[in-house]
Amino acid sequence: MGQYDKALPIYLEALENSKNSVGKDHSYYGISLSNLGALYETMGHYGKALPMYLEALEKTKNSVGKDHSSYGVSLNNLAGLYESMGQYDKALPLYLEALENAENSLGKDHSIYGVYLNNMGYLYESMGQYDKALPMHLEANQNRINQIEEIFSFRSEKEKKAFLETVFYYFNILQSFEYTTQKKYKSIAETNLNNQLLLKGLLLNSSKNVIEKLQTLNDTKINEKISNFKANKTLLTKQQSLPLAQRSINTGSLSETINSQEAALVTTYSKMFEETNTLTKDWNAIKSKLQPNELAVEFSRFNYYNKKWTDSTMYAAYLYKKDWKNPKVVNLFEEKQLQKYFSISGNPNDLYKTRGTITKSNKAQLAVADSIYKLVWKPLEKFVDSSSTIYFSPDGLLHKVPFAALPNANNKLIGELYDVQQMGNTADVNSNSKQPNLKDVLLIGGVKYEYKIDSTKQKKDFVYNVLESKELLGDTINRSISRNGFGYLKGTAKEIKDINTLLGSAKQLTGYNATETAFKNLSGNSPSVLHIATHGFFFKKPKEQPKQNELLEQKNAYKVHENPLLRSGLLFANANYAWQNGNNPYEKDDGILTALEISNLDLKNTDIVILSACETGLGDIEGSEGVYGLQRAFKMAGVKTIIMSLWPVPDAETAEFMNLFYKNWKAFNNPKKAFKTAQKTMMQKYRKQPEKWAAFVYFE
Repeated sequence: MGQYDKALPIYLEALENSKNSVGKDHSYYGISLSNLGALYETMGHYGKALPMYLEALEKTKNSVGKDHSSYGVSLNNLAGLYESMGQYDKALPLYLEALENAENSLGKDHSIYGVYLNNMGYLYESMGQYDKALPMHLEANQNRINQIEEIFSFRSEKEKKAFLETVFYYFNILQSFEYTTQKKYKSIAETNLNNQLLLKGLLLNSSKNVIEKLQTLNDTKINEKISNFKANKTLLTKQQSLPLAQRSINTGSLSETINSQEAALVTTYSKMFEETNTLTKDWNAIKSKLQPNELAVEFSRFNYYNKKWTDSTMYAAYLYKKDWKNPKVVNLFEEKQLQKYFSISGNPNDLYKTRGTITKSNKAQLAVADSIYKLVWKPLEKFVDSSSTIYFSPDGLLHKVPFAALPNANNKLIGELYDVQQMGNTADVNSNSKQPNLKDVLLIGGVKYEYKIDSTKQKKDFVYNVLESKELLGDTINRSISRNGFGYLKGTAKEIKDINTLLGSAKQLTGYNATETAFKNLSGNSPSVLHIATHGFFFKKPKEQPKQNELLEQKNAYKVHENPLLRSGLLFANANYAWQNGNNPYEKDDGILTALEISNLDLKNTDIVILSACETGLGDIEGSEGVYGLQRAFKMAGVKTIIMSLWPVPDAETAEFMNLFYKNWKAFNNPKKAFKTAQKTMMQKYRKQPEKWAAFVYFE
């Protein structure tokens, strides 16, 4: 909060209290001295901080001895102050002694040892001795990876995520080092690339792998534990959708139970699959899966450190090919440079107007498209010209960019020049060789959203679902939706009819039969191909945290929910009743399926999901985990490939795109090639209207 003037008297009182209660020779007194010194240092009062740290070091030595790890902490604190004061000659021996202390008292695998290594690296950077800084940062990097390997072997997803949040920023250090030293040290590129291959989707993949692999053991006791774990997750999802006042159980207690159950499953998994259970990635092994004409591009976003942490967020790209001995690194831009273009227009398709007849109305959009191309793609061109297929994994704001629609300097679209394929992580390139089965297809569309009360039905126990309150969903949902309910999508009925005519043997859920309950019943027995043509929704993360009364009541609880998987979803039959009345007490499910509910399903038999709905690629962007929305939900459920959209696409053109896609698929027997061909056809037909085709993304 920065209210140091209020903190200072409290720290002074704590010091006096320690002196009076335990005496100046006790270790607690030394801790109080260190805390006060840290406050003075933060305030920039180095002259006042120094005697605090010096006395704390002496008291700690006398109370616990020089071999204790607490003495190392005092050494590190004092060294850090000298570094801040620019007295590097005094800081260096103290850092070295602190590092030796940590090695002897805690061991090289301890996190504190890694912190001290980085501190040594920072100091050497400040001294301009980059040759000495690099090995410190590299060893610290490996220390952190070892910690991740250990934590991920016995902790729940919630605990893993919390741990990653404490160490993730350390992985920015080597990327910053590479940026600062202008790629002088080639070994860093490999380490940084391997870090990205490790970190991207780490939580998602580790959690998914645990359940999938344990189920292959066909162990009755283990399967029972998995079933209980999933049942509790489903119950928690239902309860989290309610305001606090409406919840029937203690969700905090249930969350702890789920964490314990998951941690036990993770421990079992680590023991049963110990030989193959490694998280580390090696780009050399991955590049061998590439064909000679293929290029992999791993985009990365990092906070920039240059002798101190800055407020700059930078982007870089790591490129590699089958025959390259080293990956190439291209430093791109600062995030605020790209962010301003997304702020120019509220309609994302305005950002990708191509060249043509330039009118007064589209000059601004054209300039924006040029600028995004120059920021993101132009710096890569000298490396990509010899490649026909480019696999890329976006990061940060790049998740919002439809790369195929970017126009280059010669008025050629990237999608015309290359086969660009988006992935969550290029480590998975060419790893999914199984082709979806076009004879095992379920088509969902022509959904009837209106609901008429059946007088013969009895009301179910009233459960007010705040997620589906008409007051909360607003009017931002697209594909012909209005605030008063979901409009019937005539194009989706024709879409699935045409697809069914083409395929001949597809199963269908249409009209009032396309219910949320019917969809959930697919869990454990889902089709190879799942096509969903309906409304989709996503609400942005609120700028401010909700107040307690907003959580207790229903007002605004949906839009402000902390979990992004509860702010996105799909709409099924009868949804309008819940939309307009807050709930549907006559049905088991009310027709509004959240991403969190999808994530709890078992859809591992599904090879591809085609989300023929608007903005299904949107969600909160959270660090290396990418987009938290429908795409993550389906991946968590076990789906291999997803076709989704980044913005609202007109109903007629969506149906046209999908019809082309399935015609090509039947002809080529390859969905990836079919998608690319359909996109090129639409690209040529609607070249000056990218909003009609560029939003669709094929995501593996």
